[in-house]
Amino acid sequence: MADEAARAHAAEVARAQEEGRDPPPPPPNPQDPAGDVNAQPQAGAPTIGDYDSADAFFMDRNPIHPPLPARNDYEIKPQIIALVRQNQFNGLPAEHPLDHIENFEEICSTTRSNGVSADYLKCKLFSFSLGDKASRWLKSLPAHSITTWDEYKAAFINHFYTKQRSISVRNKISNFRQANNESFYEALDRFKEYIRDCPNHGFNEGNLWNIFYRGIDHKYNGNFH
Repeated sequence: MADEAARAHAAEVARAQEEGRDPPPPPPNPQDPAGDVNAQPQAGAPTIGDYDSADAFFMDRNPIHPPLPARNDYEIKPQIIALVRQNQFNGLPAEHPLDHIENFEEICSTTRSNGVSADYLKCKLFSFSLGDKASRWLKSLPAHSITTWDEYKAAFINHFYTKQRSISVRNKISNFRQANNESFYEALDRFKEYIRDCPNHGFNEGNLWNIFYRGIDHKYNGNFH
């Protein structure tokens, strides 16, 4: 059958050349399943319908993938997870991302888990401390993109401690004024909070105290001593 088809095709090609027509395409190879319209898909090969099923698109989308510990018999205590969840960061403007990191690391310092590294433990626990906008931010990260706690912490701070926030707090420091109903110690505590909330403020210690006393003196019309 194959030889007859080949001879017939050769005759058609010769006739087309004599008549100045384009030659016909070669006949399908019976050994090639792609050329046989009646060929059945090979066993185990995916069909078009398979790509419509939900599991075809499922993958591990978790962005947090620290290296697995050497031992697999570790357990993170439910009490620690519950404590972390009680101190969630939701990504709201009034929340302080640096304070959240400090509080979280303080909680983590109180527990150990069967020889598992602190880095791995923090990577696994920190996700429980994120809610609302912060949780959505976490899910937006590329899969498997974070492998260490330092990377996780840096990504969190870079996203939520924005340049605008840093500029705003720096301006609060440089333009500090004691409020009319504020005592000296209350003003000092507030000033220290600004400094703590903006570790990259850029002022040296002498400049900071000059700014503070200028703000205190403002309340007393230049008569503060």
